[in-house]
Amino acid sequence: MIKNFYFLLNSLDNPKKNVRPEIRKLFLRPHQQFFNKQKILLESFLLNTVDEDPIYVEELREIIHNLSDIAFKKILLSPEVNFQLGHRKIDKTFLKGAFEVEEMIEGHKLSLTTKRWSSLGDYYLKNKPFHKVNNSLSLDFNSPLVSVDDQDSVVYNEKEQQNITNEINNSLALIKKVNPAIYEFIKMTTFVLQIRKNSKRTYSYSTENYIGRVFMTNPLEHYKNELGLAGGIFHEAIHNYLYIIERFEHLIRDSYYQEQNIVSPWSGNDIQTHSFMHAIFVWYGLWKLYRITGDYDEYAKESWRCCQASSFGFRKNCKITEPLQKEFFSKVHPDFLEVPQLMQDEIKKTENSRMPEGITQTIGDAVVFETPII
Repeated sequence: MIKNFYFLLNSLDNPKKNVRPEIRKLFLRPHQQFFNKQKILLESFLLNTVDEDPIYVEELREIIHNLSDIAFKKILLSPEVNFQLGHRKIDKTFLKGAFEVEEMIEGHKLSLTTKRWSSLGDYYLKNKPFHKVNNSLSLDFNSPLVSVDDQDSVVYNEKEQQNITNEINNSLALIKKVNPAIYEFIKMTTFVLQIRKNSKRTYSYSTENYIGRVFMTNPLEHYKNELGLAGGIFHEAIHNYLYIIERFEHLIRDSYYQEQNIVSPWSGNDIQTHSFMHAIFVWYGLWKLYRITGDYDEYAKESWRCCQASSFGFRKNCKITEPLQKEFFSKVHPDFLEVPQLMQDEIKKTENSRMPEGITQTIGDAVVFETPII
């Protein structure tokens, strides 16, 4: 799967075409495996619950029978449901309510006995659909389904929510215009953006426990323009796809080595080995995106700067995997020792060695950016 993901990212050079059928098939394989696993977990929960609460199981099965395949898949892949099923910490009221919401949205049910949140946190309704949803990506501005314990984050007001929605729409439209394949990739890996305001900290975050959910604070302050926001969304989409892969294949087969710190070739910061392995795919994918957007006059200057920043770690005079200690080699996925070198060779042949703009200082031959990076 690791090598297939490289082939997918490598195929993004043609900005005017969708993903080639053979590449799309490689991409969909772990995605489908993930969905199949969720179906098994749901069926196991229903079988284990039927004796203690047969009415609940009967009613839930009837709702599932009424739903379209699209709605059923949306619920099972939603980060909250995949977390609850995967960790066997199932809130029966929430789970049934999530199915009831989709049942009502599809017109199978006229009203609910109580207000319910959708599985993605993008709908909250009783008798009328109320939603904050983007044309292609669900947005959660105020649901309680928050995976980050951040006491400083608060909800945006309605006007701010609409402004952020418009900017996200613009960023996704940019991606769709310059490369439909990246747009399709984002839709398949990122199910919902949770967006909050925070006066103390600006960041974005994804986690393997809630695959497909991205938590963002102050997105319009963090990303200064639609190109930056587009890159931020794609960045997190790559993380989420790697988390799907890691449900079936470990990047590192030893938790001790996974948590060891190494120096990032991009920032000079100490980061965990697992984060470093993710970073290689993230920066390679972003480099592909920015090379494509650089062909458009309105994005050319910013794209060049971002291209240089994302390729910086690859352009050093050492192997990209050199920060890994030799004893790590027997612990990491075998494809990981080959794929990063293919990425580095490609980038070195393409890019010059000019330093990116936005550098505030250097540490040896590493850079420190005004916006911290991995």
